Amino acid sequence: MEPLSIMAMTAVGLGMQVFGAAGKSEAGNKYNAAQIRQIQLEQQVEAQRRKTMELEARRMSMENLRNVQRAQAVARTAAVSSGGGLTTSSYAGGQAQASAQGSWNESGIAGKLEIGRNIFDINQMISGTKVDMANAQKSIQDYQGWSSLGQSLTASAPTFGRIASGFDNKSNKQDNTWGFG
Repeated sequence: MEPLSIMAMTAVGLGMQVFGAAGKSEAGNKYNAAQIRQIQLEQQVEAQRRKTMELEARRMSMENLRNVQRAQAVARTAAVSSGGGLTTSSYAGGQAQASAQGSWNESGIAGKLEIGRNIFDINQMISGTKVDMANAQKSIQDYQGWSSLGQSLTASAPTFGRIASGFDNKSNKQDNTWGFG
């Protein structure tokens, strides 16, 4: 094969490798953007789930308060109907029992709410880590493309060297048609 054909084929091959590396980088950018968008959508879903949890906890607290008020009303009614009135120990005991049960329930609601908040906060950190991982994966792809291109250039260097030396030898030959030399 003549040197110009080899040089042309090598140049076309290198051009295709550059084109492939650039395309891979562009595709990596698009993939990375899609991953980050997906993570952002997942974060929006988590935010809605958190709002639902917060709303449910408020509803449970209100229901607990109503139950305490009902229990206190029942205790008051029982104290009055038994003839003891609102100053008796049975009335005070009924009120205390209703309040204690309400406090116990409210403590459970608050504990579950705190755990739920912690879980949502951890999920938010996980999402941030996923974004970092997606960006790192994109960088890996970019560096792999550059490495592949470098390997191709290195592999083709001997061919270029042979071609260049072939041109150099032809141009350095002396022309003896004039009888010099």
